[in-house]
Amino acid sequence: MHKLLNDSPGKKIMLLGNEAIARGAIEAGCAFATTYPGTPSSEISLNLFQMSQESDLILNTAPMKKWLWKWLQQLPTQDFVHSV
Repeated sequence: MHKLLNDSPGKKIMLLGNEAIARGAIEAGCAFATTYPGTPSSEISLNLFQMSQESDLILNTAPMKKWLWKWLQQLPTQDFVHSV
């Protein structure tokens, strides 16, 4: 299991800043993430990709921003509705 998916309340682990951001996204209920490669935040997308292999997280990496926009337009709106 990916170390960022470990659910051990109260247990302290040492994380890099980008790992903490990825973990925070999961804890906040993020179900969908999209990334653009080559940014300073590439470690965030790497961690999200690794976690998506072991969870329900949907991750999209677009080689071009234009492709990302076209991909997002094809998604049904109800995929983004989340009840709290």
